Order: sequence, then C-alpha cells, then structure tokens
Amino acid sequence: MVGDQDYFVITTNVEHCFQKAGFDKKSLFYTQGDYGLFQCSEPCCEEIFDNEDLIRQMMKEQKNMRFPTELHPRKSNDRLFISMVI
Repeated sequence: MVGDQDYFVITTNVEHCFQKAGFDKKSLFYTQGDYGLFQCSEPCCEEIFDNEDLIRQMMKEQKNMRFPTELHPRKSNDRLFISMVI
C-alpha cells in the first residue's frame, strides 16, 4: 500500500491489525492502545512484547476462567508485565 514511501499511521485500531498487515510497528501510533501487545506494569522501561502466542496458550490451559500462575508473563527481573498497551 505505501511501498517505499515514508509513512506514519495514527489509528484507533486496537487489534494489532496494522502490524499483521505488514506495517512497521515503529511507524504506528495506537491512540487507544493495542491488545496484541504487553507492556511492563511498572514504568521501568519502554519495551513492548507481542502476546499472541502466550494468550493462545493461556486460553488453551485455562479452567474455570483462570489460567495457571506460571503463565503470568514475567521479565528477566521477575516483574510482571501483564498490562495491555493502552
């Protein structure tokens, strides 16, 4: 769609669709966040993490609307980063 042109997209789309369509995530700004990403639950860094594989695993292993504690996403310093990017 944009080819080799320089671009920047501002969107209210929260389902990670622009990245799935091949747009560079560095050129996207989600005004309402992105449900396809996790971010640290504390403001210790600016990293974001794709979450599709983990979410699918959580859905597969959940029982009674709960998933196993060991599936809580953690960074190497053991801080939870369970927040969606909002």
